[in-house]
Amino acid sequence: MKSILTILFVGIASMSFGQFNLNFYQMQGATPQNMNYNPAIFPKAQTFVSLPVMSGIDLTVNNSFGVSDVLVTTGDSTLIDVNRFLLNEKEGAYLNTTGNITDMMIGVRLNEKSYFTLFMNERIDATFFYPLKLVDFIWKGNAEYLGEDYLIDDLSYDFTHYREIGAGYGRTLNLFGYKFDVGGRLKLLNGTIHGSLKDNLAMSIYTDPDDYSVTVTMQDGLSRSAGMNAAEDGDADYFIFNENTGFGIDLGAQMELTEKITVGMSVVDLGFINWKEDSETASFTGTSFDISGSSFDDIDQLADAISDSIESLSVDTVAASFTTSLNSRLFLNGSYRVTRNGYATAIMSNYFTQGKMKSAFGIGYTQELGKWLCASGTISAASQHGADLGLGLMLRGGFFQTYVSVDHIFGTMNLPEASGLNMKFGVNFLFGSPD
Repeated sequence: MKSILTILFVGIASMSFGQFNLNFYQMQGATPQNMNYNPAIFPKAQTFVSLPVMSGIDLTVNNSFGVSDVLVTTGDSTLIDVNRFLLNEKEGAYLNTTGNITDMMIGVRLNEKSYFTLFMNERIDATFFYPLKLVDFIWKGNAEYLGEDYLIDDLSYDFTHYREIGAGYGRTLNLFGYKFDVGGRLKLLNGTIHGSLKDNLAMSIYTDPDDYSVTVTMQDGLSRSAGMNAAEDGDADYFIFNENTGFGIDLGAQMELTEKITVGMSVVDLGFINWKEDSETASFTGTSFDISGSSFDDIDQLADAISDSIESLSVDTVAASFTTSLNSRLFLNGSYRVTRNGYATAIMSNYFTQGKMKSAFGIGYTQELGKWLCASGTISAASQHGADLGLGLMLRGGFFQTYVSVDHIFGTMNLPEASGLNMKFGVNFLFGSPD
């Protein structure tokens, strides 16, 4: 069982390289995809077209620990030290993954002061909070808890895949002598797959002192799911469009205080999804299963015992509708024009997931060369990630545009310290000039 934990820790920590989109947000209107973060800023073109997948892949992975929290170097050897991880890791350990893939984006300037957009994106948002007490129990074994109930009450997860289809509108206003850019996007949401725990799952693990058999009793826990049966049955119509619908809204604003100072803010992904089709809830309260005839040191035997026990677990599952909220994001920024096309920027980002807020702060610099080039660099600090560097580049030749933005550069190059990845890249087609 310990080798399973070893693989799990190294695997998660190695794949979990992240910040909170600060560098890409700082690039402002460099690409159509920047409108996903602030719909008040249209790219430098008269019209743009973004095509499926190739135009936008946006991936963020955040983990609460890195490889160095598990690996220890002794002489010429590198060893796994889960005890060190358990000693240093704080409660609330998590793994979070978000993804946004462009299906289609079209935008056009209606005149010099307004624009209109249509878009469709695939969205993924997943968070898993893993209980340290469970890790401790699996790693150290059950010998210390003979005849005792070992309580674990902080297991939680949330996974959602949905499609957003929407339209946006933005306009430049003059309010009290200030140039004021405002924009908003209304979104129809269609949920395809969801799995979550409504509240933290609580369980009691009892080890029999005579034969070391284990009885796991669920004391509390209500799971919600949708789309699982459709996925298993290969129901293509369900994944094209179904009855799991909702609505969302993105709002953004940018104001020029002086010729050199600009401030802005945006709040995106305000919304909800009503899960009605292929949706169900399952109550684990009072259910239990036994693991007998094995020890925690016999991995194969234990795995077979757990698999057989879970298959025989009787869970009260009923068809039921439910509603989930999107994980909203808030951005605040201020910039100072250093040169004609160069800006120093300060940014704050807040990300809400499962009712918990994570924050990040950054300062950076962006240099533009007309509509042909935009380069940015951001030094930022986020909770549980420390300080790091983000870099972004947009190049345009004629109507063809390509871009890439990567946060957590130092952490990515230094794999043992890596705990997050934030990467965006793609190509777009932009026509005309805003002038």
